[in-house]
Amino acid sequence: MKTAIIILGLICSIIESCYSQCEEYELFYKEILADTTYLVEHENFIGYIFPENYHGHIVDKKNKTFTLSKIEVLKIESILLNQYNLIHKSDSRVIKYKRKKNVGKYLRKFDRQYLGFINESGEKSAAIILANRHGKGKYYFECFERVMTFGFGEFYEKNQRYFVINLDKEKLIIP
Repeated sequence: MKTAIIILGLICSIIESCYSQCEEYELFYKEILADTTYLVEHENFIGYIFPENYHGHIVDKKNKTFTLSKIEVLKIESILLNQYNLIHKSDSRVIKYKRKKNVGKYLRKFDRQYLGFINESGEKSAAIILANRHGKGKYYFECFERVMTFGFGEFYEKNQRYFVINLDKEKLIIP
């Protein structure tokens, strides 16, 4: 029995390593792929707006989603810049935080993913994932423009951030 489990594990790891992240999603996780995303380019960031009815693993399926406008994305970015240091300093889950002197410059290295949704209170909100896709990040975030998902482990802890922004209350939240 142990031999069968080891062989099955080896076969699975060989098969998985044969596919790129996008090919793997196409074959095994098609339900979390976005058919379309909208590229947003700004002098300080690049991002992808995910469409209405997309949920991925980010927003509960019971929440209605919507496509954010470029004006809403700019509002999100303004909230993110203005509240980034404050939210990290005031959140009890954040153990060590070194205040960023220039938040805009620090966040410039992260590409963004945006998904609008209506929260449990009926307020317009947005999930935003920031990912450093430079260097090794090209491999770790290979299918970034089509899938909103979290990564776990040391690399992702250093190169990925996740926030929710309540657009109606103009509030940044660390979920």
